[in-house]
Amino acid sequence: MKKILLMIVFSLSLILGTQSVSAFDDTSISAVEVFGVVEGGEYTDDLIITITGGTATLNGEEYISGSVIDEIGHHTLVLYELGVEQETIHFTILPRFTNELESIVYDSLKIELENVGIINVNGRNVDVETSHHMVGDYDITISGIGGYEITYQVTLKDSLVEYIKDHPMYSDFTIDISKYVAVYYENAKLTEDIEFTEIGHYTIRVLHKDGTGETIDFTYAHSTSRFVDGGVYPNSLLLQKDNAVKWYINSIQQKGEMGSTFLTRIGKHTITFIGNNGYQKKYTVTITEGDIGLFDGKIYVDFFELDFTGYKVTLNGINYKSGVQKSGGGNYQVKIKGANGYENFYEIFIHEEVPFEDTSSLESPQVITESITLDQDFYKIYVNGKEEKNFRFSASGEYRIVYLGAGGYIDAYTVQYENEHQEVNGMLFYGVFGMAGLVGITYLFLGWRRFRG
Repeated sequence: MKKILLMIVFSLSLILGTQSVSAFDDTSISAVEVFGVVEGGEYTDDLIITITGGTATLNGEEYISGSVIDEIGHHTLVLYELGVEQETIHFTILPRFTNELESIVYDSLKIELENVGIINVNGRNVDVETSHHMVGDYDITISGIGGYEITYQVTLKDSLVEYIKDHPMYSDFTIDISKYVAVYYENAKLTEDIEFTEIGHYTIRVLHKDGTGETIDFTYAHSTSRFVDGGVYPNSLLLQKDNAVKWYINSIQQKGEMGSTFLTRIGKHTITFIGNNGYQKKYTVTITEGDIGLFDGKIYVDFFELDFTGYKVTLNGINYKSGVQKSGGGNYQVKIKGANGYENFYEIFIHEEVPFEDTSSLESPQVITESITLDQDFYKIYVNGKEEKNFRFSASGEYRIVYLGAGGYIDAYTVQYENEHQEVNGMLFYGVFGMAGLVGITYLFLGWRRFRG
């Protein structure tokens, strides 16, 4: 009997000893491992989890290692080894959009999920891909498993209408009425898109989907690339009616089917474009004579001549006729006079040839022996301080000649005139007088001898 009891005690001690050793044996640690996810992780990309050394359930259902997880929401992954639960991991799959949702979008709101979830727009479930174009506010709620839910608030705006609120338009444009519950123009509800093709001030009223209304004032302004306000253009300028209701050149309304004209009149001009509802745009332009061969400092020999049409010309304030040869040495101001106060000036010089040479004050005066008539074309000619006309040199001597030309021009010369004919005549006079005296003396001598004899 003792032997039996001893054998039972020994057997129990062996069993208890084996259990105590296994409690500290390394082989008792779980061998299951997980890759690709961490506790509390948030992911936007599809998730692939790899499990080794055990099994797992995902949200209560068996999960096969390496399977793709793309459903939006809160997920629970439980790991098992030999059927015994070892670890629980919580993670979240976030919504992933084809195009990122922003707080404000223009013209079209496109909602497209790349992973799996439920889309609710303003209280209504929609497809995973949906588009909206009506202006207004949108509450977009994405929901998934595990009670996950996130809401985005997006405002959809009409880019064209937003622009014209603060900026003028410069070309034809169309307002899409389908973006609003209703659009009113000139107190009438529009049934089709409205196109604006004429310059002017305009007002529309739009009704939004939330029941609010908005009045929008905007302007279709005149614009052109052919000229600018204050621009200066030679000879001519092409003008067109463009999108104006009416248009004027210097207060004269322009008519005609072509709606265009060349402005060729030299001068300053005002072009006015009239639009709807009191709109007008004015430009001031200048048409110049262009290149007519004149420039400051130009020298003309003997005379000035200019052919022109469409404007007036004066020389030193005196009207000048086209094609006339104007002579007279001196300085001249050529004034071009166009319409509406336009003026342009050129300083020119008419050179009149004179028969004298320029000499310095240190040089001896020019000696001339030919009798010259001073008939050059100047305003006045002075000889030795006295005004002369058609003066001709006769007596030998020193002369001071001063020419007064146009525009304050002065030119002066000192010359020595030697009259060779006068010297010869003097010598002949004295020679003849001497011969006459000699003859007289001879007769006296002969008479005296006769008297003595």
